[in-house]
Amino acid sequence: MRNLASTWSAAVVGVEALPVEVEVDAGGGKENFVVVGLADTAVKESRQRVKAAVWNSGYSCPKGFITASLAPADLKKGGPCFDLPIALGLLACTGQISGERLAEWMVVGELALDGEVRGVRGALAIALLARASQRSHCARGQCGGGKCRGRGSDCARPRFAGGGRGD
Repeated sequence: MRNLASTWSAAVVGVEALPVEVEVDAGGGKENFVVVGLADTAVKESRQRVKAAVWNSGYSCPKGFITASLAPADLKKGGPCFDLPIALGLLACTGQISGERLAEWMVVGELALDGEVRGVRGALAIALLARASQRSHCARGQCGGGKCRGRGSDCARPRFAGGGRGD
């Protein structure tokens, strides 16, 4: 099983969206979950939202050390938009979903504790960045009133569903 997965996300700075690579590593050792890469308080709080959303959606959170890295490290990241890419990276690196094509996605979305994906600000700027970056998909909780239609990205209203927890 691969212990590292990555996808793309975006940080909105003013009216511009900038690309952010999200890498997640799940390994052995003492249980801990850290988010690195100049993350503000809302991003650091994603640890709790991600763990609860993953669990409440029927998947399992691995025991041991989990690191989520948001690169470039010198770009300040704010808000809850990194919840969904961190969760998908976590599920991919633990083998609960396929991470084979995850790097083709530009993923943003805030997670509710039940796994519902909430919209984030900057939807149009993020969709334009996905198109310019030749990312074939741009997933987020809400399509911003259809703003991404015709922009070269696929809108998705993802929600975690039915993992393999078996209870």
